[in-house]
Amino acid sequence: MNNQAIRIDAANTEQGLNARPAWTWLPDESPMAMPRQSLNGWDATPDVPTPATSPANVGGRRLLLAVLTALVTTLALIAPVALFARHGFDALELASLTIFGVLITAIGCWFSSAAIGFWVLLTGREQDDLAFAPHPAEPTQRTALLMPLYNEDARAAFARLALIDASLARLGVSDAFDIFVLSDSTKAEAADQEHQAYLGFRAHAHSRVFYRRREKNIERKCGNLAEWTHRFGG
Repeated sequence: MNNQAIRIDAANTEQGLNARPAWTWLPDESPMAMPRQSLNGWDATPDVPTPATSPANVGGRRLLLAVLTALVTTLALIAPVALFARHGFDALELASLTIFGVLITAIGCWFSSAAIGFWVLLTGREQDDLAFAPHPAEPTQRTALLMPLYNEDARAAFARLALIDASLARLGVSDAFDIFVLSDSTKAEAADQEHQAYLGFRAHAHSRVFYRRREKNIERKCGNLAEWTHRFGG
């Protein structure tokens, strides 16, 4: 298990929460500018190539799905059409057949897709035409994993983080990831649970783990992430 590079900052005290110290375990700050930008003024970059994520024969696969869907829909429509056609179609019967046709088409598409997927799994070809490496390349830069919390179940949240940490350890890349728990909790009970859960998680974590609790829940979780980016995003 890696040693935890922890700096305890208890200079601030919370107001309105029994005046308890705002205990914070954080690394040295690395500020990064994050100016506010308008979504209306976003400038797309069409020159950036889009990576290929579909197999070369995706057109044929879609055609096969369409044909199977049409076949299932046709077979399902034979019985009601034959039943209504014996005495001619009235307006209500036509409306019923139309609605039934729309619904059975959707069901036929789902059934055909599931059947094709089941066949692919049986034949063991689910990844034959996808250019996936057997193992992902090891990261070359540090990555921060952020978990914002707001009066939530601390035990469940840290249990999920423990699973992520264990997965990173199995891949042998724990040193490349830092886990930050960013709390906006306003309830003293929730904050105490986070504190205890964090200490227990930190004692067994393989990656470096940090915890920060804000005094003011400005702009909720979006503001929580933005504040972290301003202070540590660099």
